[in-house]
Amino acid sequence: LSVTDDDKHNSFPGGPPYMATGKDMWAIVNAWCELVPRVHHVYEHLLGEMYGWSLGAAHVGLPHVLSESFMISATQISEGEGWPLIDALDDDDVCLYSTTKENEDKLPYTMHYCQNYWLGKWFIGKYRLDSNFLS
Repeated sequence: LSVTDDDKHNSFPGGPPYMATGKDMWAIVNAWCELVPRVHHVYEHLLGEMYGWSLGAAHVGLPHVLSESFMISATQISEGEGWPLIDALDDDDVCLYSTTKENEDKLPYTMHYCQNYWLGKWFIGKYRLDSNFLS
C-alpha cells in the first residue's frame, strides 16, 4: 500500500454517508471485510472499523472526496465540519434559518451523534441510553 501524505489526510479518512458505484462499493467493502479484523487485532478501540474502511479504500485505490460542511459534531473541531456555516449566523437566527426553502441547503445536514451535548442542565449522549432501547 503506497499513498502520498496528502492522500492519507485528505482522501481516505472519511465516514458515512458514502456514495459510490456498486462496483466501487463492492471493491471497498470486500477489502474492508478483509482488513478490519487485522485492524481490530492491533486497535481494539472505537473507530477501528473506520480505520479499516480507510485502509480498504486506499488498498483498492479509491480515494474519497470529503465534504467539510455536511455535518457537525464536536464544537472544538474547527476544520472538516460545518461549524463555520453556523458561526456566520446571528445567534437569534440559528434555529430559524433553515425553516425557509431558500436557506435549507446552506447549513449542515447532520448532527453526528457521537459526542455529549449539554444545554444548561440538560444532557444528551448516546452512552446514557439503555442498551435495549431499540428493542
